[in-house]
Amino acid sequence: MKAPMHTRTQLLALLLLVPLFGCKIETHGLADGHNFMSVEPGVVCPGEPVEVCWDLVLPRRQELCECPAGFPDGRGPISCVASSDCPEGASCVDGFCCAAGCGPGECGGDTGCRPDFRLTITGDPVPLDPPVVDESGQEQGCRTIRPDRTTTLALEGGFRPPPTELQDEEQTVTVIDARPVGPFPVAFPFVCDRGPGWRGFSVSTLGSVSPNVTVTSVRNTSSHTIDLTGPVVLPGSDRPGSNTTVLRPGATTNMFNGPFWGTWHAALNPTDRAALPPPECTPTAVTNPLPGLSIELMMQCSVEP
Repeated sequence: MKAPMHTRTQLLALLLLVPLFGCKIETHGLADGHNFMSVEPGVVCPGEPVEVCWDLVLPRRQELCECPAGFPDGRGPISCVASSDCPEGASCVDGFCCAAGCGPGECGGDTGCRPDFRLTITGDPVPLDPPVVDESGQEQGCRTIRPDRTTTLALEGGFRPPPTELQDEEQTVTVIDARPVGPFPVAFPFVCDRGPGWRGFSVSTLGSVSPNVTVTSVRNTSSHTIDLTGPVVLPGSDRPGSNTTVLRPGATTNMFNGPFWGTWHAALNPTDRAALPPPECTPTAVTNPLPGLSIELMMQCSVEP
């Protein structure tokens, strides 16, 4: 989105936001990954467009159709483009020939009809416009919002028969505020998965990020010296490379300045005393666990005129 007729550069920080999720209907055989609300991008500057979409893909059954496709003489569903493709007395509805007078969604063709449903999506504090309140006609749809504040989108609803509630879900879109709200913290907890180490952080867990949001500095907030690996800009490439630097406690680096993207990893520097004695990971216990590590990112929102 074009900002006011000047360039605004705001040295700000980002609030940690909830990862993207799949909004799934709880029962009755719906495939995972097909029932969801998406919010993209997940990190934006004030007033930039964010698309909020839903896609229910409800289960269809022939017994739910008010005007079943097919004919009394035993002929099954006939596909069509226009009513002229259908036998006398039939109309083309949703791509199939059905009895005259049938409306959209009432003629199931060879797949059946969807159940009655309701769907509500709320935005707090920035609402959807037009609102999505007790939506009962569109299984798929989108709204565009331009939040000036961090906003949480919440989906709830259900369908019948049989009575089934949609699992309530929330998704947050983070907006860089006009007031400093503190740095964006990133934690690297010590884990014993396939061996001792520290869990990394991927920006992709936040959803997509506006290109106007960039990193301006990184500070080691651990009380230990760390080896920090993060994304860097590669000339002529739209994908991040990576680089590693050593950061003492409280030290700051500009090595990773640029787009807020990619994956970040941290490890205890071998010279740090906490690296000894080495940890031991077993299926039931961890001996000599190493400390968790952390950094904070300072962010910038640059909106070009």
